[in-house]
Amino acid sequence: MKGEDIYDAVTNLSDGVVEEAKQQPLRRRRRRAWFGAIAAVLAVAMVAGYFLMPGSSPLSTNAYAISEAEYPEMAQYPDENDYFGANGEFDSDAYSAAYDAWWEDMRAKPDASGYANGLVGYFTSSTAQFLSGAGSENVAFSPLNVYIALAMLAELTDGESRARLVYENDHGAWWTWVVPLGGLDWTARAGDVHTGVNVRFQCESPFLYGSEPREAVFRQTSGGFRLPGRLPVRLGSQVFQMRVTNEGSAFAPCVVTVEGSGETPALVNRTTGAALRLTSPLPYGERLTIQTDPAALAVTLTREDGSGENAFGYLDPLSSVAAFGLRPGENDIEYVPTGDRSRSVIRVRWYDTFEGV
Repeated sequence: MKGEDIYDAVTNLSDGVVEEAKQQPLRRRRRRAWFGAIAAVLAVAMVAGYFLMPGSSPLSTNAYAISEAEYPEMAQYPDENDYFGANGEFDSDAYSAAYDAWWEDMRAKPDASGYANGLVGYFTSSTAQFLSGAGSENVAFSPLNVYIALAMLAELTDGESRARLVYENDHGAWWTWVVPLGGLDWTARAGDVHTGVNVRFQCESPFLYGSEPREAVFRQTSGGFRLPGRLPVRLGSQVFQMRVTNEGSAFAPCVVTVEGSGETPALVNRTTGAALRLTSPLPYGERLTIQTDPAALAVTLTREDGSGENAFGYLDPLSSVAAFGLRPGENDIEYVPTGDRSRSVIRVRWYDTFEGV
């Protein structure tokens, strides 16, 4: 029974009950017992009114949703029985219109096939990360459960759960992702001055990153390819290569974007052997974004109208997304087009990554 129902039952007395109570003669010899019973009833009524009245405290609380699910509105499959009129005739036109609306919504549903094709690298790297150092301890790890938990966290926080912590010295500036733990103790101060402040952060990565992003672009121009990378640069009829440098001391994940031209390109790091290969042509006007950071693996297709969707299915199942990046030092990157097409624009963006500064 809800609190409102109990409150109504205790406090809503009919007028007939009240009048009948007035007409009852008093029996003086049981006066003390009646007073005790009345006092008990009044006490229960007062307590119930305080605790159970809607909007009162403490049993009634206000709940606020941190994040709410957005469910798509889809036309329901039509029931033929709903389209027979009172005269028994079937309204075929109305039924056909309802069926067509349902069928269009069914066709518009995204294809979930191939969603996990690009997760082989994540399964491998995350398993090694979570199970390393276990020693003789019997440790169990479920990559799928961790992936679901991280996906829920990303959806709930909308990218606002972390911030950049910047470290600067005379030689430069570096940063890393952090999440603050707890807050300041505002009582530990003298006047408006904090005599001592301890702030703790949790870092999702043990690495520091260069202050400015770096980028290499494969693009066809009238004079050939413009490759903003270090020499030597080798141009072949179907393979284009540049040498890029991660000036840090640790492996650097990348963000790779491919602007579609109707071909099925591949991007290969010849130095590490890792490759990103598409399995189907990327249409003109669409953009594929591949995030290779193991902490934020994602493959997203952005269509011409600006809408986006998961696109792991565009990648070859043997492509290890998390394994693609730049090792410290020089890396030879090749863009491999298909057939005689070489019109895609591919960008590789990264931060030099350091184990310590």
